[in-house]
Amino acid sequence: MNIPTVIKVLGTLLIFLSVIILSPLSLAFFEEVHHFAPFFKASAICAITGLFFRTLTKNHTLRFSSKEGFGIVTFGWILLCFFGSLPYVFLELPGGNLSVTDAYFETMSGLSTTGASIITDIESLPRVILLWRSLTHWLGGMGIIVLFLAILPAMGAGGFQLFRAEIPGPTKDKISPKIANTAKTLWGIYILLTLLCFLALWSTKEMSIFESICHTFGTIATGGFSTRNESIASFESWKIDAIITFFMFLSGCNFMLYLQMLRGNFRVLNNEELKLYSSSIVLGIIFITLLNMSGPVGEMLEWPKILLDSCFQVVCIITSTGYATADYNTWPLLAQFILLTLMMMGACAGSTGGGMKVFRVLVSLKVAFREIGQLLHPRAVLPFKIDNQHISDELTHVIIGFVSIFILLLGFFTFIVILLEGGKYNIISLFSICVSCLSNIGPGLDHFGPTNNYSPLTDTTKWILSFMMLLGRLELYSVLVIFNRSFWKK
Repeated sequence: MNIPTVIKVLGTLLIFLSVIILSPLSLAFFEEVHHFAPFFKASAICAITGLFFRTLTKNHTLRFSSKEGFGIVTFGWILLCFFGSLPYVFLELPGGNLSVTDAYFETMSGLSTTGASIITDIESLPRVILLWRSLTHWLGGMGIIVLFLAILPAMGAGGFQLFRAEIPGPTKDKISPKIANTAKTLWGIYILLTLLCFLALWSTKEMSIFESICHTFGTIATGGFSTRNESIASFESWKIDAIITFFMFLSGCNFMLYLQMLRGNFRVLNNEELKLYSSSIVLGIIFITLLNMSGPVGEMLEWPKILLDSCFQVVCIITSTGYATADYNTWPLLAQFILLTLMMMGACAGSTGGGMKVFRVLVSLKVAFREIGQLLHPRAVLPFKIDNQHISDELTHVIIGFVSIFILLLGFFTFIVILLEGGKYNIISLFSICVSCLSNIGPGLDHFGPTNNYSPLTDTTKWILSFMMLLGRLELYSVLVIFNRSFWKK
């Protein structure tokens, strides 16, 4: 790896972040003047560090390969989360300043769009920090480095290496000759969905402009940070529930499909991944609604409310958003198991959602069925296609490898977390938070369900879970590659 290239680009990225950190200051200046200093101080430290990195490498010519791309994205995210956590550290909160561990956890959760929180009383936070929490979601949803490429397209050939390492999903297809145009197109679609969601929420008159902005950021980024302790449930509005459900579903779709539809190609609605994504949601809603109606929940609530909560939570979980309109810890165990399965499955490739991604699940299922068919007909040549396109053995091996590593890492980290926290929590709680963090969901089950948070965990566990969020957001390979000895060789 060419270390000076990595340091030089990271310097530029930190200067870019220092400007973004200033964005909540407009709110601080007009409403909460005493909160101006922490953000200004955090921005200044970020900018000075960035300038220092640039000065160290001012005579270096950028040279890119896949190694530099992975290095910049992985170390870039680690640094972005560190400097993005400084406002939490410097700000005097009602319950006292957050520790470095808690601030980093909250920032990693925001930028990775996980939505897991260690803050117990959200409503006591200043509006400026609530805005920053939600803004970290929105920046991380499509990718702050992709935004960096869209605004500062001076990376040349290295731009594609950065794009490929950060953009979510197993397919990294270039949708225009220049990677800067690709980044601008993706962010253009992202901003359009953001505006539509904001207008829809604000039009209900049940959310203020501020809350509409914050919840829009969390919805389109499939993050889940709310301005209320009880999340979306506190609004008690079927309109808000329906709007957020609709836009969570859209954000969980492959953004490349939107581009094709803008070009007039509506045949993409027949996409196999989209079909599996939609059918999984429909089946999940049907089963969970029936289970809830036949259980204790059905005795307490009428069926329209049960159906609405089931719709919201199924879409929320599969898209890894992390909002809540109901405490699904009170639902039947089978309903909770369905939600846990959807957590691991995740949304579509090329979306802002987390999890293994529907495309990878689709490929894995087709491989399994093909192998069964091959056993029955050893001499048969069984084609392997998705959407009438041949899937190469190379891509198949990469996807099967990803699924295998995902499951192995999940087992490994669950083992470590149980060692650290097993004396206080049961295996369901600890396994669920590992699934939640690796899939970038947010809430887990039982002790870490939608009405609880992660604050009781030890600092060591929080750092492990923060690393799992990074792994999940950067899709494993981009992070794991840095642990390979050959990665560091020039």
